[in-house]
Amino acid sequence: MLAFRGAVVQMPSMGEVNILPDAAIIVDASGAIAAIGDGSDIEALCATHGVPASAVRVLGPQQMLLPGFVDTHIHAPQLPFTGTGTDLPLFDWLNTYTFPTEAALRDAARARDVYSRLVARTLSLGTTTAAYFTTLHMEPCKGAAHGPPPSSPNPLTCMHPAMCVIATANPEVLADIVESVGQRAVIGKVVDYVISKRCPRLTPAVIPRFPPTCSPAMLAGLGRLAAETGAHVHSHISESRDEVRATAALHLGRAGSGGDGTAAGGGGPGAEPEQGRAGNDCGSDGRGAPGGCGGDLEAGEGGGAAAAEEEFDGSSDVEVFRAAGLLTPGSVFAHGTQLGPAGLAAMAAAGAAISHCPLSNFYFGDGLLDVARALRAGVTVGLGSDIAGGYSYSMLVAARMAVANSHALKAASLSAGGAARSVAAAAADHVLDWKHALWLATEGGARALGLGGPRGPAGALEPGHAFDALLIDAGCGAAFDAFEGDELMQLLEKFVHLGDDRHIREVFVQGARAWPPRAPAGS
Repeated sequence: MLAFRGAVVQMPSMGEVNILPDAAIIVDASGAIAAIGDGSDIEALCATHGVPASAVRVLGPQQMLLPGFVDTHIHAPQLPFTGTGTDLPLFDWLNTYTFPTEAALRDAARARDVYSRLVARTLSLGTTTAAYFTTLHMEPCKGAAHGPPPSSPNPLTCMHPAMCVIATANPEVLADIVESVGQRAVIGKVVDYVISKRCPRLTPAVIPRFPPTCSPAMLAGLGRLAAETGAHVHSHISESRDEVRATAALHLGRAGSGGDGTAAGGGGPGAEPEQGRAGNDCGSDGRGAPGGCGGDLEAGEGGGAAAAEEEFDGSSDVEVFRAAGLLTPGSVFAHGTQLGPAGLAAMAAAGAAISHCPLSNFYFGDGLLDVARALRAGVTVGLGSDIAGGYSYSMLVAARMAVANSHALKAASLSAGGAARSVAAAAADHVLDWKHALWLATEGGARALGLGGPRGPAGALEPGHAFDALLIDAGCGAAFDAFEGDELMQLLEKFVHLGDDRHIREVFVQGARAWPPRAPAGS
């Protein structure tokens, strides 16, 4: 059991940040927050919950407890080339960097090494929950969801003692063995294995990478599997113009535009792939390795020249996922930069969420996701790092990029609107501030993954939630300066804008200290 006295950050709603300057917080033996009260009541709370008075930790005047970060979209296999390869458009990037790197993770030992390094890295940066993509290889994928050693103090772990994640069983679907043993037999083994771990916060996800790498029949099969097992659904949606056009050509029988509507001809959603299109039916490895399609990804036919720029609307991706039974409550789709009003409305109606990955969108998205518009449409939104499309593991960087993204949208709105466009109106329509971004990186992400809200368990420091928390030291002087007279809210804002892992003294997951792995000397 744990007990703290000091400042605690709470975010009851998006854009609202409350700091309890002198709070008492009690964590029970299961790792859940048993009580939060006034700091002056710490002794009484300890007595009520059976916590020895000697166990109370008193925070410093410039320290605070913050909810752990939630990364709603991260490609674990892409760690080896993170920070490189941002020089190409999306499909060229996938073919040149991503598919070869992911193909190498068919080796279980290499996969275990890569995944362990990534989890250690993200833990040190304050990520306590994440939706991980793995690869299409069954044994390494199962290894990504391994449980803790018997000596571990924390029973809810994945890939690292004391790391809780939404594990992605990543059935992108093993095209080389699907034909011989069937989708359900292969993917089901991984899904069933993750379910067998009996960890409420370790859950499998059905993951078609995105429509251009899956046939309509494959998507429909994955939809049935998700419905049968209750697995989450995670994929990419309306990510770039080339992706939307490729989806329209393969799934809707259209060349060129990716607009809303039904197919004008050819095989519609759910139909068998047309003869000659099997080369696009690939999993993670698009270079001809096991699970691959035998050729590089290509943009949809016609390159979009037939459609005027103002008519482009990438919401047809939504129709493809919906027809396959993959647009459901509990589904999370990354990017959405090309979604129009119809696509957002359909996602909201289905209860599907968007993982906003602003850094990678700047490089590969061919557009910017308007988070404010998505939220107004009723879509749940969380933040994602999108390693390695985004080159930073840090959710602080994702939060900063989300704010920058919103200001870029404001500037674009003013440019398009001319002199008649009001600056105040453009800001009201588009701009997020640091408080909005911090919510997206915590509670927003937890809700997107089905782990947030009043009953938790992640995303907030509230009674009944798991104690997933960061002990922030805003006064250590590492990345920014704290001055006498700085209020706690100012220090928190500085941390969001300027802080880094040096200000994150400790990371707790489900009540257990997950980082650093050993106590600092003299602590």
